[in-house]
Amino acid sequence: AAAAALADAECGVVHSLVRSDGQIVHHVAMRRRIPYLIVPHGALEPALWPRKRLLRHAWLMAGGGAFVRDAHRLVFATKAERANAEATLRRPLNAEVIPFAVPARRSAITEGERAAARTQLGLPTDRLLLLVLGRLDPVKRPVEIVRWFCAAKPEGCDRVIAGMDGRIAAEA
Repeated sequence: AAAAALADAECGVVHSLVRSDGQIVHHVAMRRRIPYLIVPHGALEPALWPRKRLLRHAWLMAGGGAFVRDAHRLVFATKAERANAEATLRRPLNAEVIPFAVPARRSAITEGERAAARTQLGLPTDRLLLLVLGRLDPVKRPVEIVRWFCAAKPEGCDRVIAGMDGRIAAEA
C-alpha cells in the first residue's frame, strides 16, 4: 500500500520509525529520487531503546539506519525531542523542529470557564484532576499510571485518562 501511494507522489511523509512502511517509502523514494520526511513521534527517545535493544540494533543495521540517514528531514516537535533522538542514534541528524500547532500555554482561564468545561464533561468542579492525554499504548504505561494513582490515594484528587486506543483498551 505504501509503494502504491507513492507511485505519483512528489514526496513522502512517514509517521513511524521501525515499521516496514518506512523501509518501503525509503526504497521507493530512492528509486524515484523523491524526498521524504520522517516524523518519529518520540520513537527515538533514549528510554525506549534499552527495551528490545538487539531488535532495534538489527533494524538499524538492516536498513533503518539508511532510512534515517537518507531522509530529507526528520521532524520533531521540540528541541528536547531532537536532542534525545541525536543522543539515541549517537550522531547529529538532518532535522527540523516544528513546534506543536496548538500552544502549550495560553492565558489563564477563569474559574467560571473551568467550572463550565468540567460540568460539560461531567467532571467534578471542586477537586484536582490528574489528566493523562495521549495514545493508550503500553509504552506510555497508562495501566501503571492508574495503579500508581490508586496506590497513592491522593486526597481530593481524581484522574482522567483519555486518548485513542493503542493496543491497551483490553488491559485497562
